[in-house]
Amino acid sequence: MKSKSKMLVCAMFIIAMAMSQMIGVSANSEVRVTINGQQVNFADQTPAIIDGRTLVPVRGVFEMLDFDVNWDSTTQTATLVNTYYIVNISIGNKVFINNGQNHTLDVYAQIIGGRTMLPIRAVVESVGYSVAWDSTTNTVVISTNATEQMILAGYSPAPAETEPFVFLLNGVESEISYEINEWQIHTIHINSPWNRTYGSMLMGRLRQIFADYRLTHNGQSINAYDFVEVVANPNRTGILTADRPQRTPVVLTEPTFFTQEQLLSILATAPMPHTTISATPHPERMMTIAERDAWIEEYRELGGIHAYELRIIYDLNEVRVEQGLQPFAICPYLSIAARLHSQLMSDIWFSSHEDPFYGRAGDRVRFFNSELGATENLGGGDNPVDAWYNSPGHRTTMLWPTHRYAGVGWVSGGGFVLKLR
Repeated sequence: MKSKSKMLVCAMFIIAMAMSQMIGVSANSEVRVTINGQQVNFADQTPAIIDGRTLVPVRGVFEMLDFDVNWDSTTQTATLVNTYYIVNISIGNKVFINNGQNHTLDVYAQIIGGRTMLPIRAVVESVGYSVAWDSTTNTVVISTNATEQMILAGYSPAPAETEPFVFLLNGVESEISYEINEWQIHTIHINSPWNRTYGSMLMGRLRQIFADYRLTHNGQSINAYDFVEVVANPNRTGILTADRPQRTPVVLTEPTFFTQEQLLSILATAPMPHTTISATPHPERMMTIAERDAWIEEYRELGGIHAYELRIIYDLNEVRVEQGLQPFAICPYLSIAARLHSQLMSDIWFSSHEDPFYGRAGDRVRFFNSELGATENLGGGDNPVDAWYNSPGHRTTMLWPTHRYAGVGWVSGGGFVLKLR
């Protein structure tokens, strides 16, 4: 009987030793895990090394990586979810699924000590982090890599292999890329073989410039905001095109009348505001005569009257014709004086018919042509004509029977300025 007991004890000892070797963890070899330098604290079950692979408790690591961790006891499957990934890992299966794609594990996911344990490297790297092993301290070192920085900035991760991406600028294949600055897309680079004037620009400036372009992605029309999102997405594929329509400058040197049909035709190809507006020279004082002449020349070189300003003239004339009045001709001096006033209101943050340097409405016009004067309406919004019509004082100005000429100025932040005489 004693002999059988000794044999049973020996057998149990051998099994225990075998199990110890199988899980590959010695009594004094504690495995630590850090994420961006911060140690992960495991409540009860610590990491283990099996077949040379480190297995860690799923919940402790992935909750620290801002994943929701769910366990289905029926299928023995752990599901890890964040904004960008859905990962499914099943016990006893060497294949896990990340966003519908199969990945292979070196070691099965297992339940040890009542906790789901999985091989750390394959799963963590599949969600955009870097994993290293520090053998001197028995530490798994998890760190944020460039892909995860883009995720934190709000962009999707790139898969291991993607379809080609082509950017065509006015039909010419061009290079377009971005920089990450403090985990945010900071600067866009465009290198076109036919036009290098784009250079580098911030995202807001890129949206402004390409608001005037016909934009498509994989054959579908997109707007300037969608265009920037495609550019700044590391997962981008397909063909992105940007074609600038031909724009015709609207430069007048004398009062000119256009029919409504002519105005619509001009509007279709008129310059857009961001291509025609320059900063006010010396917004802290009145321009000299030489500076004024240089500013007029620049106004004309940049395209003159832009589409937003022409649209107000069109809408004003619609109202005047409905009221049985003569439509306005466009006066270049009224137009440039109106642009200056809107630019000043934007530059030095005021809203008034009188500015600190040039005086009132008529004074500003006489600065450009000493023989003229003007009355004036100010307005905001996309189209102030309706607001002017519903305001008795403004309506009187825009419908004054003896007014024959109009000029409109608009700069972002300065609102619409209507000058009449």
